Amino acid sequence: MSPVEISRAVLLAAPSDGGDMTPSSITPGTPGFIAIFLVGIVILLLVVDMNRRVRRVQATAKVEARHAAEQEAAEQEASGAGAAEGESSTTDADGEPRDGGSGPDATDAPGTPEDPSGR
Repeated sequence: MSPVEISRAVLLAAPSDGGDMTPSSITPGTPGFIAIFLVGIVILLLVVDMNRRVRRVQATAKVEARHAAEQEAAEQEASGAGAAEGESSTTDADGEPRDGGSGPDATDAPGTPEDPSGR
């Protein structure tokens, strides 16, 4: 007999009525319980591991963001210190221009006491 004939004979064979079919004879029994229990434990361990990895990635992202913000603040502070040094050379201690306060807002603005008409 060829394998095809054997497969055909097995598939076309009438189901055997091996006796009483009770709920206890149909259940998977102890081996099925152990297999499902082990699958549940594996799934639980995978969930715990995934949770740990996600927390680690989030913590790393927070640290990198904080580090980037600190670097940006340090760069702004450094550029601000350079600008502040440039300002100090053209202003006095009160922040007024060193040329005696004759800036554009000091005199030629409309409505000043020199020009009461506001023109």
